[in-house]
Amino acid sequence: MLTLKLQNLGRLFSKENYTGKKVIDPEADELILEEALKRKNHTQIKISVISTETFTDSEKEHFLDRFKEYYLHKAEELTKIGKRQDKKFFRAFQKGLIILAFIVACAIILSRLNNEFLRIIGEFSLVAGWVAMWKPFDYFIYQRNEHKQTIKACEYLTRIDMEIMHDEHMGSGV
Repeated sequence: MLTLKLQNLGRLFSKENYTGKKVIDPEADELILEEALKRKNHTQIKISVISTETFTDSEKEHFLDRFKEYYLHKAEELTKIGKRQDKKFFRAFQKGLIILAFIVACAIILSRLNNEFLRIIGEFSLVAGWVAMWKPFDYFIYQRNEHKQTIKACEYLTRIDMEIMHDEHMGSGV
């Protein structure tokens, strides 16, 4: 459970982004996403917001709508970024594969020669060919999965039930 204590409900939103929509304070956003990503089962996420100032039901609804709208927009943006990254790294993978195939062919040819210097050049070029493949492998094996987990967490945050309370209802325990 994540508890956010705010002076008023509007404090969670720090500024407007380029579309004119309010955005959640970056530190709060990082904290919320970190909490969401900790859990494998996103249904375990619970957010309580405690406001020290009073608020009306319409302010509460407006807050919830903006919160959900923010994470919906963030999930859409992350999805677009992911598609661009997939294309970029797929092209890099194709180029790396071509480079690797060329280098392997050269390394095989050079290794058959009796010249020790050319054989060493062939081995170095083989290592360079595998290095050309490293970035795409790193992306598709590690980064892509992390990115997809962040998108899932944002999508879940658009459906989360939040508990919003006024500080006076909490008593002395908070």
